[in-house]
Amino acid sequence: MKGFTILETIINMIIIGIISFMIYFVLYTMFISYDKYKKSKIALIEYSKFKSYIKRDVYLSNQIDIKNKILKLNYPNDLSISYHFYKNKILRKNEAGIDTFHLKFINAKEHYNGKKLKFLEIKIKLLEEPFTITLSNEN
Repeated sequence: MKGFTILETIINMIIIGIISFMIYFVLYTMFISYDKYKKSKIALIEYSKFKSYIKRDVYLSNQIDIKNKILKLNYPNDLSISYHFYKNKILRKNEAGIDTFHLKFINAKEHYNGKKLKFLEIKIKLLEEPFTITLSNEN
């Protein structure tokens, strides 16, 4: 009857160690990839929601006022919606409540036609890429 030598045991331990490391590396890489996918999916959904809300709100408003990183939209029925822009979030406030969008605000630029606001550009950062949203309440 022949047993394992110390050399065979060491070689088996090295092989098992390499296989264990490879399995761990594959599982770790899959987890990191899934985590990045999940974060980017959430960010894209939030961006899409923010963009549709603000475009609709600006289009339907009859008066737009922006001061000190606050966009105030007034409507004919004495209702108003305001957007408060902070470095790492944007708040949408109205009579129904507050919506929070976790988007990085860069800046807002106003473009006038005489004294009337023609359109507004809002620049945000999404997944470390800058995006510009152009808003207007003109048809």
